[in-house]
Amino acid sequence: MTRPMRIIFTLLLCLFLFPGSAPLAQEGSAGLDRMLQQIEQKFPYLEGYVVEVQGAQLILDLKLGQDLKPGDALMVLRFGEDIIHPVTKKKLGRRETDLGRAEVVEVRKDYSIARLENPGVPVKKGDGVRSYFRKMSILVAPVLAKKGTRIDTAALGLEIESRLNSHPRFQVPAFDLRVWGRERNVNFSEIPSPQDLLDLQKKVDVDYLLLPRASGAGTKAVLDYQLVSAVDGSVISQSRLLTEAPEKSARTPARRKAASREPAARGVQTEFSDPSNREGGPLEFITKQDFMFEIIDMDVGDVNGDGQPDYVIVSPERVRFYKFSNQQFKQVAIFRPLIEGSKFLSVDVADINGNGRDEVFVTSSSGNRLQSFVLEIVKGKRGFTVIDEDLNVYLRVLKTPGQKPLLLAQEPGHDRPFRPAIYEYKWDGDEYEETREIEMPHIPGRPLITVYGLTLANITPTKTLETIFLDSNYHLRVYSAGGRLLVKSDEYYGHDPRVIDVALKEQIPGMHNADGDVQAVPYRGRVSVTQVGSKEYLLVPHNHRLGGSFIDRLTVVNNSSLVVLGVDREGVHKLFETRKQSGYLAAYQVAPTKNPQKKLVHTAHVTQEGQLGLGKKMSTLYTYSW
Repeated sequence: MTRPMRIIFTLLLCLFLFPGSAPLAQEGSAGLDRMLQQIEQKFPYLEGYVVEVQGAQLILDLKLGQDLKPGDALMVLRFGEDIIHPVTKKKLGRRETDLGRAEVVEVRKDYSIARLENPGVPVKKGDGVRSYFRKMSILVAPVLAKKGTRIDTAALGLEIESRLNSHPRFQVPAFDLRVWGRERNVNFSEIPSPQDLLDLQKKVDVDYLLLPRASGAGTKAVLDYQLVSAVDGSVISQSRLLTEAPEKSARTPARRKAASREPAARGVQTEFSDPSNREGGPLEFITKQDFMFEIIDMDVGDVNGDGQPDYVIVSPERVRFYKFSNQQFKQVAIFRPLIEGSKFLSVDVADINGNGRDEVFVTSSSGNRLQSFVLEIVKGKRGFTVIDEDLNVYLRVLKTPGQKPLLLAQEPGHDRPFRPAIYEYKWDGDEYEETREIEMPHIPGRPLITVYGLTLANITPTKTLETIFLDSNYHLRVYSAGGRLLVKSDEYYGHDPRVIDVALKEQIPGMHNADGDVQAVPYRGRVSVTQVGSKEYLLVPHNHRLGGSFIDRLTVVNNSSLVVLGVDREGVHKLFETRKQSGYLAAYQVAPTKNPQKKLVHTAHVTQEGQLGLGKKMSTLYTYSW
């Protein structure tokens, strides 16, 4: 058969296989890239002009009804002379000078208000703005395929998400759409109902849903997709493409379990199960102790410099100091808030200033503002001395085996509890000051990483530390220093019922900033790495939700436990889990003993009286020997 005849035969075969459909894009491995191009073409850049300048505030001709919302980033441009083609004399465009970025703060009926990131930029009337930085939030539904199809739909779905996240205009929120669909009995074979979409909007900030369906065999697949609005279900884009697709492995179930323990370079690890994991494991229960107050957080260190562990426990309005002896916690001191009405959010203990005694770092809020402070026992003075105060940051200390403790700080935003940047703080002799921004890996989609639910550890053959955190939907994630996703747990961890809604409420000129505008962020429990003997372990809280659903901003937790994960060069494996206890796991700590091969593990569980946990809160500390 000649080459022209082969081409004609192939086209006829495509028409036979896919009658009445859109032409099949002959893209091969570039099929997914073609899909992204098709989607991007549906969203041309938004452009407008500056009509008035008031210091750092800009009045723009962009208005309500256009694809614009508060928080969107715009590029501010200065237009120059026309660019003319030297041969055709056709106008190609105008010269443009980038002046900087501005953030939209309010969209009104006939105009909008934006604020310059750099107030010193000389912007004037007639300059242009362009929504180059506008990111669209897209959730990818599970890839559907006919029963018996050899395509690995899970791997194809991850590849689609990865391509979207790597695109400068798209991002995939950290939200498990598969679990949400299972809870509401949505199978994504058709567009979700208006009521389902309304429920989805309450759970996650998403603009569009991508509904993919695959067919074919081997490494080639025909991918049909629909991009639909997550608000009203309208179809924005749809097409049929030819792409490469991973094929299901023929491994037996036993082999499949072993594969989850292969090096992370072979794919994203999602499952931690180990046939040997068991409840309790090497943890031996010793004792428990009840407290008639809510434990917010706890940490352990050498506060008085005597070489023995001191326990610092914070309730909402008290910092309490304990010794653990004869299997009981005995209170030795108490510190009351500096400002009336203060609420404590977390506590960390570490020697950051290097004087041989651990400082106590308390993150505290008063009204709508953070007012964190640091305590220390100072020689020659009685009790605890405040050595730094009125810190408008969240404080957290990371303790990684073999490295010095790292004091992290994160600022609150204007309309949300956390700004993205995380800084290291050090003692300069008089106070704690910011020294550098912690370099986080470039993660597609830029999920919000906070100082809570974050740690650093080395679990790969490289010498660099991996970033480990609980995302906003309580999946445990591990990223390489280069931003490659190594681990994303199928299991939920955390599900803490508490939220953080502290943020700056400063009045911006010309802006309405009501007290109720702050978007609360779910609290994420402590994730830590500890060393027992010669082995390292990753500890994560496991709060089990009641009924698997959210009630407003409240997560109802039925019981909780502490999960111990093994970390090594092959990945992460679930080794064992403490017995489930009533209430949510508010805090936990691992403390040293006189035997360097053994540790004490303390877990603090909080229960609430009344229906749905709306009554008085009480706490129980369980102690185990490891």
